[in-house]
Amino acid sequence: MSNMKAHFYRLKFKKSILFAVFLSFFPMLFAVDYFEEGKKLLYSDKPQEAVSALFKSVQEQGSPKSVYLYLGVAYFRIGKYSDALTYLSQGKDNDLLNGHLYYYNIGNVYFLQNQFEASELAYNEAISSNGLYAPAFFEQGQYTHKIGKT
Repeated sequence: MSNMKAHFYRLKFKKSILFAVFLSFFPMLFAVDYFEEGKKLLYSDKPQEAVSALFKSVQEQGSPKSVYLYLGVAYFRIGKYSDALTYLSQGKDNDLLNGHLYYYNIGNVYFLQNQFEASELAYNEAISSNGLYAPAFFEQGQYTHKIGKT
């Protein structure tokens, strides 16, 4: 019988280890990826909710560098231009791959605030960062047309 008892205790021990391993992964099953949630909300035209999720993502370690871009755009879409500029400016130096997108959106914020010179500078930076980024050329042309330059 002691052999049977030893087998039972080994089985119980193995089950306990398996359960402990499962518990260690359990929080990951329910972890919220605030960055992805924020992007989905932004794409679903829910910028206010996106701001909340993306702001939580900024607080987390290991968030993608582009979180500042999405957060800036979300603030832009709800009309909080000062906050949009804050996050876009913070992110542009850390996310060099998307620098042109930060500058482009900064230009848009300035443009809507009738700060046309600042807008033109930002669009020029977008073009300098990525010479193939066509929307910046278009917006720069809009600026030129708006103030009567040729």
